[in-house]
Amino acid sequence: MDVFSLEKENCKVRFVSSVPLSDYYENNKDLLEFFNAELIRENNDALPTLYYVDDPSESVYYQDGDIFVNYPCNKMTPSNILYIGYQLLEREFGKRGLCTCHSSCVAKDGVATLFIGEAGAGKTSVAINLCINDGYSFVSNDCSLIGLEDDKLKVFGGTKFIRLRYDSVEQNMPYLTRLFQSDSEGWTNKILLMARDIGMEEQYDPVEIKNVVFLHVDNRKDSLSISPGDNWRNNFLLYQNLSSHIRGHAATAVNHLGHPIGFIPSFDDQDTYEKRMRVIQTINGLDNYYSISGNLDDTINFVNSINDKDKQKVLRRDSNG
Repeated sequence: MDVFSLEKENCKVRFVSSVPLSDYYENNKDLLEFFNAELIRENNDALPTLYYVDDPSESVYYQDGDIFVNYPCNKMTPSNILYIGYQLLEREFGKRGLCTCHSSCVAKDGVATLFIGEAGAGKTSVAINLCINDGYSFVSNDCSLIGLEDDKLKVFGGTKFIRLRYDSVEQNMPYLTRLFQSDSEGWTNKILLMARDIGMEEQYDPVEIKNVVFLHVDNRKDSLSISPGDNWRNNFLLYQNLSSHIRGHAATAVNHLGHPIGFIPSFDDQDTYEKRMRVIQTINGLDNYYSISGNLDDTINFVNSINDKDKQKVLRRDSNG
């Protein structure tokens, strides 16, 4: 059996598998949503555990804090199996008051800016342009691990891989169209790469989040609409976003075709809920929490302006001791 654990921010999950998973993780962790968790070769049965057995019975169940998957390996991929274990890791994150947030995030001068928005809102385009053209470092794309530490909102890690569609690149980042072999079928023509592959500096250390922007990039607009982030729609979406993994809405146990293969319960509880609510309340209390809609250039200029204002606050505070 292949036995190991994955650890991130003092949260651990053990894997016990009849197929080799640890080498797969080590070779592919940049492309997995584990926030670069450290692999530890240990056998601590006190840890929450995913047990996987190559078995034709096709059964999946949750018992005594662990997940048991008995399923033929020719119908599973290593990433399928690992992602089922991510459910347990999210439960451990929740106990610490951390949660997975669907977002992009960049950092500059010790300040992180978190971009939230629905699919296609332009989060990736804004983050890439800021990193390539304006000196930001790349914290995350797609998923960010956020939470409170010493009453400060921080980002503790994020996925660094990027899926680019030709249509979006042609519209918002034309200097990257060279990465595509053709311009055919623009919406389905996709590539996968790491931030560093296109010259962006990757940020791995925790950074304080001082700017949160709900955005919608719309290049048809001639002006930028700006409003406070704390509104009914954003609160609904923010709760939905930060709850999706712990409640099992973002992913479930699936086979190699993406078909659900078994029930895994929500790992939310009163204590985890209250910690998550403190994260949301902290976001709502930020000075720089905005909802914006407009073209890409105006959006980037706005983000630079709030980051520069925050930098000046830090400089004034430091100069005053």
